[in-house]
Amino acid sequence: MFQSIELLVAAKWYVVMLLVGIPGWLLIARRSKELPDGGYGLGKVVGLLGLSALTWALCIAKLLPFTMPSLWILTAFMWGAVYYRRSDIIPILKKHWKQIIIIEIVCMVLFSVGIGLRVNKPAIEGIEKFMDSGLLNSVMRTEKGAPLDQWYG
Repeated sequence: MFQSIELLVAAKWYVVMLLVGIPGWLLIARRSKELPDGGYGLGKVVGLLGLSALTWALCIAKLLPFTMPSLWILTAFMWGAVYYRRSDIIPILKKHWKQIIIIEIVCMVLFSVGIGLRVNKPAIEGIEKFMDSGLLNSVMRTEKGAPLDQWYG
């Protein structure tokens, strides 16, 4: 069912979600200390949305190309902020470590279910093929600014 290379790709995606989620937690850590998990679960979402919004804004402003090195640079910048404000996170981490482990287990299970569903039926079906293919191709060909118009490609 799974090939070893597919498992490696899935593991890379999960690690990337971790690398982006922890800086998002930092953004909301001070305001979410009273939450049962110290805001960790919400921080994962904030991190993913924050990196996406920052990348989109910089690409639309044509300040940064939409490439993998650019995403890694922005992620490193976010981790620099984590290092700078690590004293805010350590007490919360010590207080809520059990809840954080439970959240990671739940995230890993949900991620595995999603991967399992996609492995069992990976095909894009029907008329959505053309739209999805055109949209993905136009996004992948664009380095700066908004994606190219797929109909004029």
